Amino acid sequence: MLVVVISKSSSPSYRECAKRVSPYSPLWDIVEFWEGNFVNYFNHSSIYRGPPTLEREQAWEGLWKQHLVAIDAAGVDKLNQTDAGAHVEVIGSDPANPTYGATLEVFHQLHCLDELRKYTWPLRLFDKSWGRFYPSRREHDMMSRMHVDHCIETLRLSLMCYSDITPVLFLKDESRPTGDRLDFNVHHKCRDFQKIVDYQELNGFEVPTPEDA
Repeated sequence: MLVVVISKSSSPSYRECAKRVSPYSPLWDIVEFWEGNFVNYFNHSSIYRGPPTLEREQAWEGLWKQHLVAIDAAGVDKLNQTDAGAHVEVIGSDPANPTYGATLEVFHQLHCLDELRKYTWPLRLFDKSWGRFYPSRREHDMMSRMHVDHCIETLRLSLMCYSDITPVLFLKDESRPTGDRLDFNVHHKCRDFQKIVDYQELNGFEVPTPEDA
């Protein structure tokens, strides 16, 4: 008698699929996804849009100024950075199994976007009484320009790397000279940014500063 056993394997989750086709990160196990339409009308009001105010500067910094992640030697190797000893250890790193500090690329990119945003507004609109929220780097033209150029290149590389192929549809609009307009409320499947921020707030690390030496 021939017995045929058919096993039914479950399909991998969206997270598992994304993890398989993405670079290493210690955060994959906490990543969650949501699906829906962006709220992005052409003149949509947002705390992140408009001229600089102290409240707006604080909101933008809150997007990217987050704790670091700790990467062990195996993780460094998975990131194709083989010389683990060249990197900076986090505070509290175990000498027997050192871990190294890293920011997440999303926070680096948001920092860069923030720098570009600031650069579009005249320096006179920022107030020195805002302390660290005053972009003093702008007072040094060459350094400011180099930073902005770096940020433009960073965002260019990332946008081309991920190459979002989601269709952006045209809507009929007789009020426009062309008779149409783009619908920027585009449908997306996104990683839950707030979940990542929440995790970092509870589990993040720091690297030593000169004051710690």
